[in-house]
Amino acid sequence: MAIQLFSPVYLHEKGKRKNNQDAIYPVADAATAQDRLFMVCDGVGGANKGEIASRMVCDLFHAFFNENGTEQVDENYIAAALRFTEQKLTEYTQANEEANSMSTTLTLLYFDDTQNTALVSWCGDSRIYHIRNGEALFVSEDHSLVQELIKRGEITPEEAQTHPNKNIILRAISSSENPTKADVAVITDIQTNDFFLLCTDGILEGADHRLLLTLLGNATADLNEVKDHIYKLCNENARDNFSMYLIKVAAITKPQPSVGVTKVLNNPGTDTTTLPPVITDNNRKMLLMLAGVAAVVILLLFGLSKMNNGKTETAFEKQFNHIQIILQYPDSVTSAKDQLAELAQKYPDKIDVINDLKNHIAYLESQVQQQQRITYQIDSLLRATPYDTLLARGADSVYLNNIKANSDANALNALLTKLTPPAPTHPAPNNEDTPKTEDKPKSTTPQTDKKNQKNENYD
Repeated sequence: MAIQLFSPVYLHEKGKRKNNQDAIYPVADAATAQDRLFMVCDGVGGANKGEIASRMVCDLFHAFFNENGTEQVDENYIAAALRFTEQKLTEYTQANEEANSMSTTLTLLYFDDTQNTALVSWCGDSRIYHIRNGEALFVSEDHSLVQELIKRGEITPEEAQTHPNKNIILRAISSSENPTKADVAVITDIQTNDFFLLCTDGILEGADHRLLLTLLGNATADLNEVKDHIYKLCNENARDNFSMYLIKVAAITKPQPSVGVTKVLNNPGTDTTTLPPVITDNNRKMLLMLAGVAAVVILLLFGLSKMNNGKTETAFEKQFNHIQIILQYPDSVTSAKDQLAELAQKYPDKIDVINDLKNHIAYLESQVQQQQRITYQIDSLLRATPYDTLLARGADSVYLNNIKANSDANALNALLTKLTPPAPTHPAPNNEDTPKTEDKPKSTTPQTDKKNQKNENYD
């Protein structure tokens, strides 16, 4: 890999808001150092629909990258991805009129190993930083009203922090009926220990521009320590959701030859000197599908046609159906649970239906947690075990991928058993050399009391 990364860290927090309208890609706990594509979005718009817009934009950009291989990701490629995304959002809003006002910001970072560059793209007031030794080499320019006022010289950056209109944005991704433009920049100067930060404006409420530069002022700064510090500040000071991806460059090597494929994750190679990535795109989709299957199963379980019986949809059914929709997006599960709690208070006569859905959500969460545990165990195994040793036990990357995709704890335990060295064995005593009991000489050592004998046994 030409641009080698440390394991990325993230925040995706509801903060003091009722629900979390932010979305991140890769989804929570899924990112690895092999990922090439990162996104952070902040949903805006109608009641509880921003979370759908932000999640859909992450998923749709990801899908476009996977399905449209290219020699080079550039401004035209991003524009095409945006048009594709807007069209899909239009199709969704046409089928769900209550979502007409939903939209989202976007920050996107793509590492290009064929040129050793990083492409960044953004729309709205979520922000992208490229930081080296505490200096911001690149900062995206917010598409917001206060940023325009700053450019005109009408207010200062300090005044913008408390301006009454600081939350008004001038661009956002919504539908093809309201097309927008995403700005694009290509960063060609990337060095070891550089930091890239993608964040929503909620992060900046807790840790402003200067504080972020201070926290990332040391080239040896530990990513997890910085993340924990930012979390504490935002948890205390931010009023909004706060989300981010923080990525640190580990090394830069010779660029890889172009193969005309847009890589979100590198494919496993045959070089056994480095560990192959085992979290493939299919594995990552598994996490999304677990939540997505919820909506399909729930529709079958509860039968919306039976609920309606040809009648006009009631207020309960409308909100209940909306919860089923947002369950397709795993980052919105917490919000769905909060809304179910509200429904239970408003409609106690529907408690059985509500509890069935709660139980189904709990089951899905347990499935995801099991897969995450298995993923963590396999990643730890790869770090601790030479790849040649794994191959000798039949555990190539395809085999490990299957364990992850199927959450196969039995197969993982069997592999761990194969890799566990056998306990040392001691030769049996030679009976011929062992004196018989009656042949042993009598001891001439004075007999000790039981207390001393016990102590000797522990020495």
